This record gives sequence, structure tokens and C-alpha cells, in this order.
Amino acid sequence: MGAWGEGLYDDDEACDVRDTISLLSKMPVCGDEILELILEQFERNTDLNDDGAPTFWMVVADQFAKRGIECEKAMGLGMEAIDSGADLRDLESREMDPRGMRARQKVHSKLIERINNPKPPGSRRLPKSPPKFAVQVGEVYSYPTMNGTGFNA
Repeated sequence: MGAWGEGLYDDDEACDVRDTISLLSKMPVCGDEILELILEQFERNTDLNDDGAPTFWMVVADQFAKRGIECEKAMGLGMEAIDSGADLRDLESREMDPRGMRARQKVHSKLIERINNPKPPGSRRLPKSPPKFAVQVGEVYSYPTMNGTGFNA
């Protein structure tokens, strides 16, 4: 599909990962559990050679650092995506121009700083009570489908 832009959040998956982490960060679980949910939802693994994987891991590391979520695996793979050159190789394979590659290296510098100096783990605010139920016991909601399959909201 090609490279969208040099910014960390210049592609759809990066924005989706950011939004998912925003929701999951409110759960009273550790970073490793949040990471497992993200990996399952986005069908990702730890192979930095997969298309888009370096950006995925850099976004996860960035969001965890910004939110004070501790997870060595996420931070390690985010740094490895930069240090190993996997991110630049991935963007090069998507035909990013040289100007964009130089701009991405500036993004790397900022991200390295953030990963090395994350928010303190205690700064993560968790709700004091669980969210209200959207559906009460005994209620049923239905939604239109297309031949039995839900369409993209």
C-alpha cells in the first residue's frame, strides 16, 4: 500500500493501536496482560520483519511509556525496531522517499527519549469502580447485518 507518512501515527493501524491502548489502560491489569490483548486483537507477533510490525511495536512502546504502563517486552521490541533498523527497512520497502526517511529518524530520537524516560508506573489512573453496564440483565439488543455478518461500523 505504500508509506503514509513519516510520523509515528500516520497510518490507520497506529491510530487504532493508540485508541485500543487508551481503552485498555483503564483496566486494572498489568502491562503484560494489556499487551496480550493487543496482540490478539491486531493478530501480531514479535517478528519485526512483518509488514508494519516495527511501527506497531514503536506505537505500543510509545503509548505504554506515555501512560506509565510497565512492560519490558513492549519497550524492548519498540527499541529493537529502531536500533536494528527494522523500521527504516520496512518504510523503505513501502517506498518512502529519502526526505521522509530522515524525518522518521527524528521521530526515532523523540521516541527513544520517551521510552528511556517513561511516566512513573504509579501515575496511571484507574477507575475506582467498574463502568456501568451498557445492557441490563435480561435485555437484548439487535443490529442490522448483511447476510448475517455485521458491517464495519
